[in-house]
Amino acid sequence: MENLGVNLEAGGKLCHPVTMNLKILSWNVRGLNMENKRNLVKSRIQSEGVDIIVLMETKLNGAVGDYIQQLGGNRWMGGIWLEAISSKGGILVKWDKRSWKGEMVEYGNQSITCKLCGVNQELAWFLTAVYASCDRNERMELWEELGAMRSLCEGPWVVCGDFNTTRFPFEKTNCIRLSRAMIDLSSCINELELIDPPLFGGSYTWRGGANHRNTSRIDRFLYSFPWDEMFLQIRQCTLPSLGSDHNPIVLTCGNNAFRRSYFKFEKWWLNVEGFKSKVHEWWSSFEVSGRPDYKLATKLRLLKTKLKEWSRENRENWKARKEQILSLIGDMEVTQESRSLTDDEQILKVHLAMEYEEVAKNEEFF
Repeated sequence: MENLGVNLEAGGKLCHPVTMNLKILSWNVRGLNMENKRNLVKSRIQSEGVDIIVLMETKLNGAVGDYIQQLGGNRWMGGIWLEAISSKGGILVKWDKRSWKGEMVEYGNQSITCKLCGVNQELAWFLTAVYASCDRNERMELWEELGAMRSLCEGPWVVCGDFNTTRFPFEKTNCIRLSRAMIDLSSCINELELIDPPLFGGSYTWRGGANHRNTSRIDRFLYSFPWDEMFLQIRQCTLPSLGSDHNPIVLTCGNNAFRRSYFKFEKWWLNVEGFKSKVHEWWSSFEVSGRPDYKLATKLRLLKTKLKEWSRENRENWKARKEQILSLIGDMEVTQESRSLTDDEQILKVHLAMEYEEVAKNEEFF
């Protein structure tokens, strides 16, 4: 992520920056208690290359901070969280501390709010993560929580999560009437002066019931007008669902063409035949003279280059298969919006999800 700056015109009015890149993922993961589930979620996060991660219904309490490192894949992950109550609910927000400084602003029973400031750029904004109750009366308390947060979040503000209600009848299958719960959500959005962007990639974010016939759009991103003014392009889209009955949704802001990539040692390298001997061969071939510390640093840099080249040539076996699995599952979810899946298709979808989980174990980053 580079050149994340905010330009101000005379009088303090926000204008478009030259280059901004930011990608936020929001996902109801339906529990992170099991190690295989955490591996799957971690793989999805790393595959999408997101900057900020928001996870709902984590069902975690106690030493939640320990899970941040497990899900992040490196020691630079920071975060805040709202613990689950009796293994119900729970919210986790994560970021890379090399890019962001985060601090808690406030938390409620159904939401958590933080302030994020860029480490190398002048950008400060607020993020509120929501996991709403299924009960309409309890959701009314959430709308009040968000109203209180608005006064604390002066400037760019993003609200995302699982609202457990749709906004319009067409966002739910077999629904033709505007309900009071829908009106409540729309009233909250309007009163807070938030933008509700269109959803790309699919019409729904949750699937349940027999053969997933019940579908709805209960997950969404909302953002303030100052946020909208900072970016030339903003797009909200769904991703294929795995390990949860909710689709991950991603808010992509700006031009994502310019991204800094960090070197990572990937676990699957050790499973490739001849890898260790190849590393030994490379190391022995490097001829460097000078002080011992200089020789070591130079040879490590040369080895990193070799590893990157080798990885690009050999990663297709797992990386390409993972992309193919996600594409196939995505196609099935599109099909489900027009008809029920056949028995064979349902079995295939389950097998694909199991295969993805196995691939995720092998590509875990150290």
